[in-house]
Amino acid sequence: MRNIAAIILFIYISLMLVGMKPLGGLETGFDDGGSGFAAFWQAAVGFSLLIAFAFCLLRSRIPFWRQIPLIWWLFLALAIMSIAWSASPVIGAKRVMLLVATILVPLSLGNQLPRRAPLIILAVSVGIVLVVDIAAIPFFPNATHRLGEADEALVGLWKGLHVHKNVAASVAIIGILLGISHLSRNARPRYLVLILLGAVMLNGTESKTSALLLPISLMVMTAAAIGQRYGEIRFTLRLTSQALLLAAIACLIIFWPDIKAVITQKDFATGRGTMWAFMLSYSGSHPLGAGFGSFWAAGPEGPTMNVPDAPWASFVHGHNGYLDTLVTTGWLGLFLSVIAAVIVPLRLALRRLTVHEPEQHFSLGFIFYFIFHNLSESSVFSGTRIEWLTLSMCVIYMMRSQLETKLAAKEEIELARITQSKSSVA
Repeated sequence: MRNIAAIILFIYISLMLVGMKPLGGLETGFDDGGSGFAAFWQAAVGFSLLIAFAFCLLRSRIPFWRQIPLIWWLFLALAIMSIAWSASPVIGAKRVMLLVATILVPLSLGNQLPRRAPLIILAVSVGIVLVVDIAAIPFFPNATHRLGEADEALVGLWKGLHVHKNVAASVAIIGILLGISHLSRNARPRYLVLILLGAVMLNGTESKTSALLLPISLMVMTAAAIGQRYGEIRFTLRLTSQALLLAAIACLIIFWPDIKAVITQKDFATGRGTMWAFMLSYSGSHPLGAGFGSFWAAGPEGPTMNVPDAPWASFVHGHNGYLDTLVTTGWLGLFLSVIAAVIVPLRLALRRLTVHEPEQHFSLGFIFYFIFHNLSESSVFSGTRIEWLTLSMCVIYMMRSQLETKLAAKEEIELARITQSKSSVA
């Protein structure tokens, strides 16, 4: 059963890495303009969910539902309920299904494997995809951005098998972080190769956001690795992380009018200001949001389809994961998503700084990347993005590890009690 679970998980991760459509991409999920590929996408995700539910029924030491934070279940419940007021209920329901798949598939399959195995499978899959990405550049025109695209500045930049160079850059970052995290335990050539492949691909994409965030993740991983020996460093890392998070939240609340005035300027962040201004305006008049997955690329009923002279009206996301959550699930959804995708993962990682496992180092570094990356890209609770799938796998790994530690301690106490009881009888 373990081998079957590992193979299925490898296939699922690999398909997610390439957007389930090599050299073209299907970032919107299910909706490909009637080309016929949507049927395959729906069948693949539906089959994955059936397998996930089947594996959830198998016995394990820890029930599958306990390996997901409660706040995630609450957000999933809100996403499902939001279909009731969705601007495009059919598309919204399909995207909810995609989201559920990115959580249940790695959870149910990984539950049949050693806790570190899913992230090791991710490393293998990322390495293979990066090899194919780089090999495709000289042979397939679609492996780079071409003339005729909306943004001519992208022409010639690498994207490999992915829909966009920013997605390819995230895959490269995942490869680099996975490779470096394993160097803390051994310097096997395959991890050095993974780092090299990721660096080459990242350079080809010329993604400024990912390149800027990589040093931050590496510094955090380095501090965590050193902190395993020195309690002072662990304390400093925890305190600094929590202080920065609280400061960021406080600044947003206190200086929100000034921040809003800056980020909604027309030329802010390569033209994203007008798009963010529309999203904030929409959230003001729709406090419940448009319904999960029903704002961008949501068909003729979608809110963005009726915006005149807006070059971003056909986008698949708003280049900000937090604002995207706001316009789809409202202020309650934004509150839940910040706790679920920022506070809970960060808290889990910071509580486990004494754990000497490569996957723990990777999880901490990737969480920082994910939090900052969503300021300019969008992958918070996104069922089509590899960044969200990776975060899900990191959280599940840490939750399971924490629960297994508690269970082992409980079993040890119970065994000691039984031994003592037998000794007293003797």
